[in-house]
Amino acid sequence: MIKWRFVLTTLMPLLLACQSISLASPEVNIVEADIEALQQAMDKGELTSVQLVKRYLARIEAYDQQNASLNALIRLNPQAIDQAAALDEERKTKGPRSPLHGIPVIVKDNFNTAGLATSAGSIALAGFIPERDAVQVAKLKAAGAIILAKANMDEFAAGASGLSSLGGQTLNPYDVSRSPGGSSAGTAVAITSNFATVGMGTDTCGSIRIPSSFNSLVGFRPSKGIASMSGIIPLWREDDMAGPIARSVKDAAVIIDHTLDAGPEDPATQITQLKDHSGFVAHLGQVALEGLRLGRLTDYFDPNTQSPMNKALSTAISKLEKNGVTVVDVSPKIFDQVFAELERKPPYISAFKADLEAYFQSNPGAELVSPVNIAEQGLYHERLDRYWPFREMVGDSPSPEDTLRKQHWKQLLSEMIEQVMSRHNIDALLYPSVNTIPAKLGESQNGLNCMLSALSGAPAVTLPAGFTSEGLPVGIELLARKFDDKNLMAMAYAIEQTLDARRSPVVTPPLVNGEAPQPVTFSVELDDSAQVKFTFDQTRSTLAYDTQIFSDQEVYAVCLHLSQKGPVIRCLSGIDGRRSSGAVALNAQHRQALNRKELTLRLYSAQSPKGQVASALVFPQ
Repeated sequence: MIKWRFVLTTLMPLLLACQSISLASPEVNIVEADIEALQQAMDKGELTSVQLVKRYLARIEAYDQQNASLNALIRLNPQAIDQAAALDEERKTKGPRSPLHGIPVIVKDNFNTAGLATSAGSIALAGFIPERDAVQVAKLKAAGAIILAKANMDEFAAGASGLSSLGGQTLNPYDVSRSPGGSSAGTAVAITSNFATVGMGTDTCGSIRIPSSFNSLVGFRPSKGIASMSGIIPLWREDDMAGPIARSVKDAAVIIDHTLDAGPEDPATQITQLKDHSGFVAHLGQVALEGLRLGRLTDYFDPNTQSPMNKALSTAISKLEKNGVTVVDVSPKIFDQVFAELERKPPYISAFKADLEAYFQSNPGAELVSPVNIAEQGLYHERLDRYWPFREMVGDSPSPEDTLRKQHWKQLLSEMIEQVMSRHNIDALLYPSVNTIPAKLGESQNGLNCMLSALSGAPAVTLPAGFTSEGLPVGIELLARKFDDKNLMAMAYAIEQTLDARRSPVVTPPLVNGEAPQPVTFSVELDDSAQVKFTFDQTRSTLAYDTQIFSDQEVYAVCLHLSQKGPVIRCLSGIDGRRSSGAVALNAQHRQALNRKELTLRLYSAQSPKGQVASALVFPQ
């Protein structure tokens, strides 16, 4: 782990300095810029791919290991700037290869990348460098994309919190005390923080959709079989799928158009060789909200109708209904028997060992590692045992009878979805990707709704639906019939245009002269009795304070309130009522109040027993 962290932190200045082109180009703002806008800027000569790569690298330098310290990435591509320069030259002489020409992409650390280590977040594979790219990585490169970095992930994709032995814990930029989701945590956090334009993740049971939901992003899990999984370290090959994580449906569609294909090394793709899965971008805009029928899976929502998630989701659904969508309630209990059968022994546990061994044996250099040795030598993070005991995961492989039984129930689930959708005459099922807010780091995540798509093979997409009152992103998921991927994405596009719910995290703001904004210092006085000096660090979302009491009167406390008459956030005075210092971690609700000049200091004393002496916190002009 130390080795790769050293590479990430020491390589950055060299990458930024190895070209003479300036970072400064005020004409083009890359923060939240989509693929189309960046291509237009490059076609007009307002931006080069080299400049774009450098600006993303500058943001990574500012926020991944410093300031917000999001820890989203494990390693950078040291050839990224040289590759960008070559693509800039090619654009001049031959024109762009595709909409991805010169676009930086971040991929999860379980995608094989030739010449760049691939470890699935495991310390056991820290030095493994594949000879060949994963099929989808090769297709991205052929389209002119630049693999900018490899993203942290839950180790071997077995988890939903963004923690690995090699990469450590990735943080959620909307609330660093809470889970970023997983297992594609690093990709999601990197894309929402504008470390690259788009990203790639994998999804066995929600690993694209969960972190996308927690990070105000679009995450698409395609129908099983329409994209090759060859060259991707497996969790459970039978259900693993790869797909895009993006800030918009259109950017996700661009990725899909350039990564879907049958692959001879992935038998699952053979069933779709004769199907047309091209033209995702062209199909956007072909579905209107007026007349769209969505089936709300009632039991997939938090039973507490007043929960923060439900309030945000209700607002989003009401907005869709006002724009012509018909939402009908559907009970998902028809699926319960299938899930009960499949959960009697989770399939990942029984198949993981065989699938991982097959990957090791087919990749020169990785064959020296075995799942059993990883377990016996403790080459994994201890928290993996809390998710699934790792030694059980590398136990006996499934019996043929067990495999056939699971295939039977999964096929039945796929048929049931078709029946439910036909019976209710609906275009897609609707539910939250996760029906609870992100768990505190180290705690279990409840409310995952990942199995319906994963076990049926049907496509699902999550997209931003809004935010809770505390500023945590809320995602809404759509599931369509198997192989109806293009229509699903067109539905998501229409919904996205109406909800317009995407919002970037405040802890990763635009850079100032290539660096993170400096903390702001200001003071607040309470008559002649007390003064508090504040330092607000936006990139860490902290408010440091130094409180001094000047009055001879008895002072009970100096407290920070959410608003003039709002509740106490913290009292900033020491036990002796004279002087104290410290820092307050601000959540999104606190930051919004600070920006609105609503955060208020109140003095509690013998003469002001109810905090009548008060003053709002105001930034200096």
